[in-house]
Amino acid sequence: MAREKDAIEVMLAKGDDFTQYGWLSFFGKVRQVISRWTIGYGYRPWQSLWWILGSVSTSTFLFQRARRRGLIVPADPSKNPPHAVFQPLAYALETFIPLLDFEQKKFWVPDATKPMERYLRRYLWVYKSLGWILFTLFAAGVSGLVQKL
Repeated sequence: MAREKDAIEVMLAKGDDFTQYGWLSFFGKVRQVISRWTIGYGYRPWQSLWWILGSVSTSTFLFQRARRRGLIVPADPSKNPPHAVFQPLAYALETFIPLLDFEQKKFWVPDATKPMERYLRRYLWVYKSLGWILFTLFAAGVSGLVQKL
């Protein structure tokens, strides 16, 4: 088992050298750096779970504060069922993880009449994009698709 860890360290060092000394464009280097810090070039795909956990935790806190300040409101108060209670963790997970549906986004939306709403919407766009990127990298890393340099 110790040799496997050593082999992974060698492959990570190889990836680092390729990033630093390889003939890569600027975007190629950015891609390599993102791959290194999120999934360890495919050799440490579980590393991305820390980024996912941090993003979801931060967003849960932000969505809870936004709801308390009235920035997240029922989408259609007349059609919301009585059991539609805002759950910040479920909202954060549903917004972040592609293809997940807890029916929070259906019943809760940012309030367009508040001045801070545009910042919340921009944050949601970035947050959704980050979710697609991190989960795609995680799936590719777990499946072994990105272990080639």
